[in-house]
Amino acid sequence: PLLNRQLAEQINQLISCKIDLFPSSPSKVDVASITGPTSVDDCAAEEPLYFEDVFLTNGGLHSKHPILMFRMAKDDYDINQTTITCPIYITTEINKTTITKEPERENINITIKFYKEPLGNLYDNWEKQIKDKLKDIEDIAKWIGYANDVIEFSQGLCELKQVLVNMFGAIQTFLSIFGSTADVMTWIPGVGPAIKEEFTATCVSGDTAEEAGEALIDEALQAFCAIANCQGVTGIQGAGKYLGGGLPWCTAIEEWFQGLTGYGSLQAFEDAGIPLSPGAMLNVKDSLVWSTACLCLPGIIHNVQKYLENECQFTTCLINSYKEWGVPRSFCSDQYAYQQCAYVVGEIWNAIPASQFFDMISDMLAEWIANPFTVVGTTIGIICIAECPAVPSTGHTLCAIPRVMTLVSETINSIIGMVEAENLFGPQVETHWCDDLLKEGGIKDKWEESKS
Repeated sequence: PLLNRQLAEQINQLISCKIDLFPSSPSKVDVASITGPTSVDDCAAEEPLYFEDVFLTNGGLHSKHPILMFRMAKDDYDINQTTITCPIYITTEINKTTITKEPERENINITIKFYKEPLGNLYDNWEKQIKDKLKDIEDIAKWIGYANDVIEFSQGLCELKQVLVNMFGAIQTFLSIFGSTADVMTWIPGVGPAIKEEFTATCVSGDTAEEAGEALIDEALQAFCAIANCQGVTGIQGAGKYLGGGLPWCTAIEEWFQGLTGYGSLQAFEDAGIPLSPGAMLNVKDSLVWSTACLCLPGIIHNVQKYLENECQFTTCLINSYKEWGVPRSFCSDQYAYQQCAYVVGEIWNAIPASQFFDMISDMLAEWIANPFTVVGTTIGIICIAECPAVPSTGHTLCAIPRVMTLVSETINSIIGMVEAENLFGPQVETHWCDDLLKEGGIKDKWEESKS
């Protein structure tokens, strides 16, 4: 028989065991009567006895199917099964005329199995699960805090580098408006032609501005930018290469694009005036798959924060499900499983660069519809790609003007961002579940107080 542990804690369950008897002698032998144990002391068990009473029914004349009854004690039954051995006594009738003087004793072995967790154990298991979750959450939160310190430091240096690059670019492009910087600075013999050759190579690409600032900007700043942004920049060596999403298998697609167009996807879209965040062609940061595969530290942190927020929501649900929300704890598990599944499956799609490319195009079209003036800037950017000859021209000058305005505005925005922004990494994961759970006097503290 099976015994429900949760019911066994609340009531004295009655277990019935039917016994089938088969005669070992000729058919003229029959049962006269059957009696069973008179007390629990007559029975033995592998585990301590958990029943309060035992008796036998249906043991009358000619009965071959007596029933042994057990009245179980109220207990949580922290065992999986137990075997009970009880005697029964059979008085035999022979040829319907003779009844044996001494009853035959037969030992009956009955195995009782238990199912469902005891209510007490179930609560203990939930409490243990909550404690384990809280410990994991606190450990992960500490790791994220340390890692964010590194990222924020890198972001600050990267912003400084970007401000300097934009300043050099704005000055350079402003001078190129006049067609020939050498004509402006003829009073310095030999310098004018050199500046002309350097500054008129392009009017929309940021490459020359970067080269102009290399004398003042240490190459390490570029490595910090790669670490902070996981941007699609080639040629970076050292830590910036390996922690900036620049591992060989991660740059293969970008190199393929560069082979088709002559230069990288990031620079191509920037030159056309199309807003494109670093690494957007190959969405490293937003994809858990790419972040891990490419050793993109900010992306790993970003996605671990998503995972941690789901853990905090699940733990909060376990704590408050009955008392505060009035829902079963199975709801918490179902919700948690769904979010984990959606989180993982969703990131599989982010691992496909083509999906990121078409998402970017659709976002750009939506921006054009909402703000038609952005079409003008994009159109000028595309035209200017073809209007940047080595020697300044009218098209060169016309294209340089919006370029100067763009660089100046980007520089101003970067400076404002460095002063005002709390985090330069961009949109952050909302952490209200973890905040409510871990803050002083929050859900965790109240739960621990209730346990003590």
